[in-house]
Amino acid sequence: MKKFQEEQSLIIIFGQEGVGKTTIISTLPEYIPNSAGVDGEDLLNVNPWAWNEKTLKLLWKNIIDTTRNFWAFGYNPVITGSFFNYYSEFREFKKLLPERTKVIVIQLCADREVRDRRRRKRPKEYQKEVSDWVDKNYPEDQEFREQNNIESYLRINNGEQEVEETIAIILEHLNHLD
Repeated sequence: MKKFQEEQSLIIIFGQEGVGKTTIISTLPEYIPNSAGVDGEDLLNVNPWAWNEKTLKLLWKNIIDTTRNFWAFGYNPVITGSFFNYYSEFREFKKLLPERTKVIVIQLCADREVRDRRRRKRPKEYQKEVSDWVDKNYPEDQEFREQNNIESYLRINNGEQEVEETIAIILEHLNHLD
């Protein structure tokens, strides 16, 4: 993993609501020295809330600026996520990154029952109608698996895994990148 950490790198965690992105983003830095984690959801806490092109661009700018700040102070890799749902959005976001950035994309997946169970455990109130709407409008992206132009892509079905098991799979993947 040492060689991987010498490159300017960004680990992006994505997946449907309730797959465990926030948990992995906040936990993974404990296992990678000199790394930093930032959840995209924390960078767009605005009022009034609106999900549109303008707020998406603001979120991406905030993620890139925060990532650059971490890199400037020696934190590498930066682990982030929760800011896109589809391969097309990833392609647009990647255009905004410095050319030499090594990007690792990790897609977390879990079935609806598992995601609903996790949603109920969150501090914020679970609303079935909202979760139904999110699942209907943001289904699991299947396009990533078909792409050959991503430096590194890993799909993990973590539905029945403990956090430590998911972390171990990610770390093994990162170790093979060197």
